[in-house]
Amino acid sequence: MWFLETINAIDYTGLLFYTFVICVTPGPNNFFLLQAGRSKKFPFLIKIVPGFFIGNFLMCMVAATGVAIIFIHNHALFLGLKVGASLILLYLAFLFTKVRFDEEHPSKAVINNSLGAFLFQIVNPKTWICCITGAVGFTHPAQHPLLVATIFSAIVSTIAIPCLILWFGAGAFIKRTVKKRPHLNIIISYILFVLLLLAVVAIWIE
Repeated sequence: MWFLETINAIDYTGLLFYTFVICVTPGPNNFFLLQAGRSKKFPFLIKIVPGFFIGNFLMCMVAATGVAIIFIHNHALFLGLKVGASLILLYLAFLFTKVRFDEEHPSKAVINNSLGAFLFQIVNPKTWICCITGAVGFTHPAQHPLLVATIFSAIVSTIAIPCLILWFGAGAFIKRTVKKRPHLNIIISYILFVLLLLAVVAIWIE
């Protein structure tokens, strides 16, 4: 039956594990949510999470319906995407070494609504790499490729949401913790620095 063929066209175990690892490791989205968690309240998430979800979903749809194959077969194009993502993550790693988590008035959020979150997501190279490699590695040809792409996109976008919330909560938790124990600021900064370097390494692992 076409329905079973469609369902079986996705490697769910591999996709779930891969997506969680990519989404929970540091990146542009998580860096923003970590910073926002230091100054914003939980209702702020309601304003921006839909934008991240929609952006992620559309990016996955684009990747799963053909763009992923173009990138995989055009090595120069995919290499450029990886280099761009790596440079951004290295820049974020540098920023983490300068962050003061105990600041009373951290910098204001650059994203304040779903549209801003959507646009921020669309230009995030780490998300593009997740969508492209996920589509190529964990989906298979089927009679109804659009339905396969929709299921794939829904899974990836849904897994990303709790990861975003986790980083937002981490920002608030770290601020409270460092305020009581200022000496932890440098330790947390360099832990995040190392995590970002590991995220860069992960991008280059085939």
